[in-house]
Amino acid sequence: MNKILLYVENDHADVVAMRKALLGSNLPFDLHIAADDKTALDYLSAYGIYSDRKRFPLPDVLLLNMPAGSKRPPEVLRWAREQKKFRNLPIVAHMNGGRAAPIKSVIEAGATAYFDKTSDCTKFLDYLAAKMKAFAVRDACAARDRASRGNA
Repeated sequence: MNKILLYVENDHADVVAMRKALLGSNLPFDLHIAADDKTALDYLSAYGIYSDRKRFPLPDVLLLNMPAGSKRPPEVLRWAREQKKFRNLPIVAHMNGGRAAPIKSVIEAGATAYFDKTSDCTKFLDYLAAKMKAFAVRDACAARDRASRGNA
């Protein structure tokens, strides 16, 4: 079963590039797009059209665009870290250029990692591959725990 990557990005070219990178990587992720923080918040909170979790499942990884010139983390990052069900969600900041101040602010706000859009695509795909291994271990442990409770 594929994992869900929710990508918060308003630049169509970046969305196309991410889609191509994921397809070329053969990583089992379904890409869902939110064009802005409000749409991402609606998606995460199952508001409006996003209330159908069969069509809009909760993400396994959240990838956030950090707009050029932005000095503070996206609102969706702060909101997600305040929600109990998203405290352990891998949240990745995706930005143009490794600007120290924004990197520091997104990590302090709760981002799990950050990658430069222009040069770190391979590193990001490696990160997703490592997450897939972690998801497999987590899922196997959960299945074992369910089975042992059923046998108890």
